[in-house]
Amino acid sequence: MDDRVRRSAAPAAAGALLIAVAVTSAVGWLDWSAVGGWLRAHAGSIVLTGFGALLVALAVVEYRRGPARRSPLSWGAVAAGAALVGAVAVGATAWLLGEAAAANDPRRRGWRR
Repeated sequence: MDDRVRRSAAPAAAGALLIAVAVTSAVGWLDWSAVGGWLRAHAGSIVLTGFGALLVALAVVEYRRGPARRSPLSWGAVAAGAALVGAVAVGATAWLLGEAAAANDPRRRGWRR
């Protein structure tokens, strides 16, 4: 792995996480105390899943080692694309939740099936 990629991977991941937190905070539909409670309740599973993902990633990197070749996409482009997809997903979810909250409930008006 190129040294530049190694040095930029952690800041790129941290930046994507900060963007996700900022977008969800700006939208205002996420209860952060509930997220903290859920994380505490599932900490063991999260750690095991992260460790398993790390082992899989190391195996993939080791398998892909071989003749040096240049990737058609840079890590920055992949990280920017992932951040964009995440931001669109959060925005679409917030919009749909807002639409659902503003919708009229047919049962309130006495409608029956």
